Amino acid sequence: MRNYLLLGALLACGMALTACSDNASDPSSETTNPIPTYNLFTDATGSSAPFVGTGIYRYTMTFPANTVSVSVSSMPVPGGATLNFATDPVKFTASYLSMPDGKRAEVIKFGNVVANTPAVSNLNCVLTQAAYAPENVTIPGIEKRYLPSELQHFTVMQYDYNHWKVRTFWPDMTFHGTTNTSGATMAEPFSTTITSYRIVMHINDDKSIGNKADIIIYNSAFAANMPSLNIVVKDLDLTFSNAGYEVSGSDVVPYMIEAGELQPTPRFIFNNIRFSVTGDLTDVNADFQVAQIFNGSFTGSSILSE
Repeated sequence: MRNYLLLGALLACGMALTACSDNASDPSSETTNPIPTYNLFTDATGSSAPFVGTGIYRYTMTFPANTVSVSVSSMPVPGGATLNFATDPVKFTASYLSMPDGKRAEVIKFGNVVANTPAVSNLNCVLTQAAYAPENVTIPGIEKRYLPSELQHFTVMQYDYNHWKVRTFWPDMTFHGTTNTSGATMAEPFSTTITSYRIVMHINDDKSIGNKADIIIYNSAFAANMPSLNIVVKDLDLTFSNAGYEVSGSDVVPYMIEAGELQPTPRFIFNNIRFSVTGDLTDVNADFQVAQIFNGSFTGSSILSE
């Protein structure tokens, strides 16, 4: 019976980075979890173009002290060099959020971290499972949701590296928020919170980010009397800037799912579409025009916050 109880406890905590107990009388333990992400380096002086690279951050957590330290090795940085650093351990806080699908999501926060190199400073981090999941809809030609790891923690981190600002992001994120549409043929403006938008960046064979992205629009409705639709807008331009990144295009024919296949749907042509992800790279502002009839805007986030 004891073994079954232990198994149950492990399963209950298996999707969490933190320990099940913070009782000071518990034996001390240490665990290291590698979590891959992508880094956007932007030049604070404005004299250099943004740089995008991969990174695997390793988080070493000690219990019951509830401290975390971060390390990285051979991580690409601007100029063709690589970066290695490790930080002193700091206290973290852990909490849980309830997601729209009813799942429990762990959120770990820590900051004011001191690294073993003066090149790295002002590091603050959130490790979160509270990233919105895409709708459970099979999209032909689009891979299943791309996740950082089996534990499904996403890294939302910012720090300074010399004169560069570093922000982490993930290339497959779904944004929830509010969509507003208006048009000359509409009796009144329309607003909805059921529509979500998934940005899927194209990944090269070497895991680097390409210059194109797809946007999947789930439960899209442009007016009150329209049925909700799943729309795929493919091969949009992806550009990075000091503000963040942008996915955009003009006169793009979208696709819809018919008989299990993506079919072009020119009657809903996007005359223009632009999604701008800024700040800590979890917030988006978007605008679009459809068939020269509907003018839409969207504001949302990819992460559920407390």
